[in-house]
Amino acid sequence: MTPTQKRECYPCSLCCLYLKVPEIGKPAYIWCPQLGPKGCKIHETKHQVCKEFICEWAAGAEEIPEELRPFDINVVFLRLKGRKGETDTIFVDEVYPNHLGEDKVQEIIQAFAEYNKVIINPVFEEPYLYGEREDS
Repeated sequence: MTPTQKRECYPCSLCCLYLKVPEIGKPAYIWCPQLGPKGCKIHETKHQVCKEFICEWAAGAEEIPEELRPFDINVVFLRLKGRKGETDTIFVDEVYPNHLGEDKVQEIIQAFAEYNKVIINPVFEEPYLYGEREDS
């Protein structure tokens, strides 16, 4: 685990689908060829983008219950720190369609929205600011 990581990722591995890895020409939303049955096959020497990535679940965000790994809800939550005096932005990326409307996902989004700007990125749609659409 990295110093900012509070929860053990495996067996989630959804970032292995979600992330774009330029070093090996892997596009986003395609399973990484380095992913094996027990996680990353090159964990000790993994690519820079993989080393630097940490989702809000793995970071231990209190808004996301431990039992709701990204792999279980098919949604990845990422934090972009705001500049001094600004609120943080939470990116909510739906990895597979039709998961953003689930009650447990909506509860997490609402909890983040209390203190952060939240941008929703649904599959097959344009991203939008949470609260600016009738269905959010």
